[in-house]
Amino acid sequence: MKVLSENIINLNEKKYALTLKNRKDIFQSYFQRGHEELGITDKSLLKHDAFPLLCRFSSMSFQTVADEETAPLVIKSDNNLNDLDTLFQTPIQVFKSEIKSLRIDSPMSYCVLVLCLLFNGKLPKRDLLYSNKHKSLLKDCYGVCGLNRGTPIKTLSDIAKSLTDVYLKEDDGTLMFIHDIIMDIVSVCFGEHSPDIILKHADIEVIINRVLLKKITTETTGYRIFIPEHHHVDFFHRLCTEIENGNALQVFNHCQLEIHWV
Repeated sequence: MKVLSENIINLNEKKYALTLKNRKDIFQSYFQRGHEELGITDKSLLKHDAFPLLCRFSSMSFQTVADEETAPLVIKSDNNLNDLDTLFQTPIQVFKSEIKSLRIDSPMSYCVLVLCLLFNGKLPKRDLLYSNKHKSLLKDCYGVCGLNRGTPIKTLSDIAKSLTDVYLKEDDGTLMFIHDIIMDIVSVCFGEHSPDIILKHADIEVIINRVLLKKITTETTGYRIFIPEHHHVDFFHRLCTEIENGNALQVFNHCQLEIHWV
């Protein structure tokens, strides 16, 4: 709709925020039953802004099972979560656990998410099909994700399809994260283990908006990738390269490099 594409609607504002009734209706549409029947409290329904995403993710990822003699219903999942209410109370921890498990259980899926992160959340599918364009990046990603370096790029493209409507969405041939919070969690999970790959290959916007140097006091909010001291030199080498490439303005927009004019 044109009105939605041309206007910014802040869903945190009271007049736009989902009411409890709205949330109950959304929950009902995904689970085909009431939230109380599944052991979800009203408090849990109201807890997080990304409520439709939680419903979508949990309804696709978890299988509800009923014990004839017990209630409420419980759920089964790979991370041993057995209470659906826990997901709605602490979704970030659950998402983080799920994404971390991909690193071991489905390294190709994890690799696709990492590639999407490195492209700042906008990965053209053609870049999955023409590996020569980003040969060094793919080689390093294969290595840190535990993939055989001879893995056909077509395989990653096929895996990307299975992630669509779960972690990713596709718009005009470009893969994007289905929600900002998924990108946030992938950035933290991957950044904890491979800050060197972030510094070497990530889009400059990822470096500027998500990367911080450890042990430098900075007032900031949100999910950040903290770079340990032994990689600080790599951080500044990357910034120097960006300046040489004409991206000085972006570089000095980094919150730890801002120039405050007196």
